[in-house]
Amino acid sequence: MAQRKVLMCGSFILFVIFVLSFVCPQQSSAEAGKEQIRVLALLPLTGPAAPHGKYLLHGFELYQEDFPDSNITLSVQDSQSNPKTAMSILTQEIARKRPSVVISAMSHVSKPVIIKTDDEGIFTFLVLSTSEKIIEGHPNVQRVFPPTINNIEPIALYARERFGRISILYSNEEFGLSNQEKFISIYSSGKNTVLQSIGYSPGDKDVRTLVQKALIGEPQAVYVTGFESTYMGLIRTLKELRYGGTVLAESAFCNPQVRKAIGEASEGVIFSGTEVELTQPPTPLVHKFVERYKKKYGRDAMHFPAVTYDTLAIIEEISKRGGTFSQETLQSIQSWQGIAFETQFLPGGECRIPCVPILHQGGKNILVGSH
Repeated sequence: MAQRKVLMCGSFILFVIFVLSFVCPQQSSAEAGKEQIRVLALLPLTGPAAPHGKYLLHGFELYQEDFPDSNITLSVQDSQSNPKTAMSILTQEIARKRPSVVISAMSHVSKPVIIKTDDEGIFTFLVLSTSEKIIEGHPNVQRVFPPTINNIEPIALYARERFGRISILYSNEEFGLSNQEKFISIYSSGKNTVLQSIGYSPGDKDVRTLVQKALIGEPQAVYVTGFESTYMGLIRTLKELRYGGTVLAESAFCNPQVRKAIGEASEGVIFSGTEVELTQPPTPLVHKFVERYKKKYGRDAMHFPAVTYDTLAIIEEISKRGGTFSQETLQSIQSWQGIAFETQFLPGGECRIPCVPILHQGGKNILVGSH
């Protein structure tokens, strides 16, 4: 009887081993088949551009909410709006566990990042970066953000048709320099004059003197470009000095937190943005995104989170197709219908995202020409 029990127990153990030999390999194979994509995101969560970085982060959160089983392993690191900090993080992450893809924000931060990732053969997506020069000659980079031409053209054309004399105040770094150069190239003609083009350093406290210089010659409009406290102070000071002309701005002004910090001086500013910034979204797609964002975060939407959401979606799509991360792969996609707007991929890692001129009036953002 005891011998019979031993035989039965032994048979049961063999049966369990037999079953596990089939089940366990299948589970391991399934897990191995889902290759994880390590994505390192360098965002300005602190420092001068922190208000913009938080909007970028929200796009990642919305994507992870929609796709909890994504095969993207996302590591978000704070660049502190500083290229040296970003480079230190990037070097450490490459040594620790090499990322498959890097997402980098801000032109002046991304400039050295692109050089490093190029050398390492790591593909990089640029968000919150408009400068066209920083990607020239770099094969391992793709912008997913309105470039300088899309960002500046709407307001530069608006100014060219209406104002014969303007002054410019620009931040003396990649973003501001790129915007200033493109604005002048579009605006300038035989009848138009740029009275002053004055550079300032981010963090500059003497905004009153800068504005007083810009107002010499009585410009009909003043174009202000930048992204941090000095930028906001310049627009406020124009109001304080009772400037009666038009103030022009671009993508930084899209941020509702920036407009809130500028206060009453935001009234009447004409800026460049996407349809996401309009108080009355023109399409159901934009309306759905705007309403969802406002419900979740309790604040008005802008296009920054839509860009980071789409970037993760694009990365995952390329992975699912079994493709490599390259400019050629993105050009083969041609265009991407994102969560709020379409992005067209162009040669050389460039893209096109349509922007429009917008008037901020009475607390609303109105398409210029529709009011």
